[in-house]
Amino acid sequence: MTLNNQEIAEYVESLEKESKALIKQLYTLAWHMRGGMTLDEAFQISFSDREIVMELIKERMEITKESHLPFF
Repeated sequence: MTLNNQEIAEYVESLEKESKALIKQLYTLAWHMRGGMTLDEAFQISFSDREIVMELIKERMEITKESHLPFF
């Protein structure tokens, strides 16, 4: 596979965006776990486990909103 300079730059830019999105997701995960998982532990879990935990967080946030219980 051969890429020109523009294609390489676009590819690197897409990798940077993915990296930032992953880091944001990990910080979000650690914040919601409130000590139940450190940032280092969040970096160590697999992609599939991270998806499961993020889905659980999303579900709990929706339940909290629907029940009008305080979140914080």
